[in-house]
Amino acid sequence: MVMRTTLICGLEKSKENPISLNEFFATVHDDDKIRVTSQFQKSKKLNQAFDIEFKIITHNNNIKYIKAIGTFV
Repeated sequence: MVMRTTLICGLEKSKENPISLNEFFATVHDDDKIRVTSQFQKSKKLNQAFDIEFKIITHNNNIKYIKAIGTFV
């Protein structure tokens, strides 16, 4: 999962140096940042699954549309 997220976000990371949550949130489009952060915090706190769509901005300023489904472990 970590490597896939790294590739999607366009970040130069490795298995030994994975993407941090802060680095991930830095890629989330400003229009979606509050909603995504809130949903992830709620899901983590309540130990519930998340299912959310949002945009990210890659290192070369491309916009990608993401659908994230999962849980925190």
